[in-house]
Order: sequence, then structure tokens, then C-alpha cells
Amino acid sequence: MTSMLKVLLILCLGITSAWGQAVVSGEITGAVTDSTGAVVPGATVRATNIETNVVADTKANEAGLYRVMSLIPGTYSIGVELTGFKKFLRENVAVSVGTVVRVDATLMIGDLTETVSVTGAAPMLKTDTADVSQTIGRRQIQDLPVLGRNITRLVQLVPGAGMNSSQLTGWPENAGEDFRVNINGQSSGNSNRQLDGVDNNETIQGLSMIVPSQDSVQEIKLTTSNYDAEFGQVAAAVIQVSTRSGTNYLHGSLFEFYRSSGMFARDPFTEPQRPASFVWNQFGGSLGGPIIR
Repeated sequence: MTSMLKVLLILCLGITSAWGQAVVSGEITGAVTDSTGAVVPGATVRATNIETNVVADTKANEAGLYRVMSLIPGTYSIGVELTGFKKFLRENVAVSVGTVVRVDATLMIGDLTETVSVTGAAPMLKTDTADVSQTIGRRQIQDLPVLGRNITRLVQLVPGAGMNSSQLTGWPENAGEDFRVNINGQSSGNSNRQLDGVDNNETIQGLSMIVPSQDSVQEIKLTTSNYDAEFGQVAAAVIQVSTRSGTNYLHGSLFEFYRSSGMFARDPFTEPQRPASFVWNQFGGSLGGPIIR
């Protein structure tokens, strides 16, 4: 009996360790070369978060390759510099949760005080991961019309997702309720839900324990196949929700979510003249900023 308890304890510790490795950040990788295509080792690579001014530094190895890890989701500028070359600068590089963004840098011979800024580069291809995923960014979350301002309904944007028809118009007043979304024919309980890298699965029905408010969400990443090895207990999709972090400035928002029967289509069988009268308002707001030390 004592041996059995020891085995169970070891298994529990292993499970806890596995969940602790959940992904909450992204990476930027690439190669540094000169104008002839030769590798440039030892170059300093600096990734700067545009909103928070947090800087992450690394150096290219002997093969001219670099990797900047553990970057919180956001927009970055990438600077690459080495004595004898002009500084390379790439602006507006979007980093999402669990993604590896590739930014290759070509250094031109010249003075380090000069800068070669790349602004019209071709779209970056995903060549470092094989997952099939879609990221719903901050702009989409904020601007897309969502019934009840409930982010769960945005999961329907991923190909292969479907929601039971009885839930499409139900419970708009509850922005914190999770809805059953079937992905690729799998039961809704077969998805793995994470909130800022923490397990967010309710054990009885397999829904989310916490559904954050729409204004607090930075992005939603939906992975439907070829998940990375660290994700377990999933046969449908990995749903990763990342909340917003503060910046160096105060930011706030106020909203009014308005629905009325004037924008409804009438039911020709039960509403021969016009839709039934309906008016509903939802008010709210948000506020965020830097930590005052």
C-alpha cells in the first residue's frame, strides 16, 4: 500500500510539472548575413516591445543564427548591429502566444551610426512550427460584433468550428459564460483551454473555468491540429487566451453595446408585420497603465 501511494505521488508531481510548462510567450528567430549572403556571427540582436519599452538582447552564434525567447505577446522592433556594418532595423513585428516569428537580417557595410530600416518586407511565413492555428488579434476582438461581448463566441471563426443552434442567440447578458463549440467534429469537452498559460479546464463538462471580459483580452490563439508536445488532454483544439498587460501610459475605454429589433429580420411564420419589440443596452469600460513604484 505504501509503495502504491509513492507511485501515485510521483505521478501527481509529474502532471503538475507538465502543466507548469504551458506556453505564455512567443519567440523571434532568424539568420544574420551580409550583402553577399555570408553569415555574420556575433551580431547583437535587440527586440524592443513598442508598448512597454521592455528590451530582450541576444547574440547571433557562429552560424549567424539567433533566437529571442520568452517574449510576451505584442508588437516589437528588431535591431541588429555589429561594428563595421550599418544597423538593421525591422519595425512592427507581431508576436503571438506559442508562435515563432522569423526575421532574417541582411547587414550592409558602413558606419554603425547609420540605420537600414526595413518597412515593406514580404509577409513572414511560418517555417519553424507545423501547427494549424489561427490567432484572433486585439483589433478583431475589439471591433467584431459579438453577442453579449462574450469571447467564447469568437472560437467559431476557426475553420471546422460549429456551435449548437440553441446557443447562437441565448444568454447574451452573461459575458462570463462558456459555450459549447465543437471543432472538427469533436465534442466541445475535448478541447484544452488555457488562460495566460494556466490550465482553465472545468473537469465536469470540459468548459472554461474563467471567461475573461472582452476588453481585458489581448489575443486568442486557436490550434486545431499538429499541437506541440506540451499540450495534452486534447483531441479537438487548444484554445489559448492571453490577457492584456499594462503599458507605460494610461489607457482606458468606454463602450455601449446596443441591440434593437430595428436591426432584426422578421420571422415570416410568427411575425407577419415586423419583429417583436426588443431593446437591450450593455455598458462597461476598462482602465490600464503602468505600475507606480
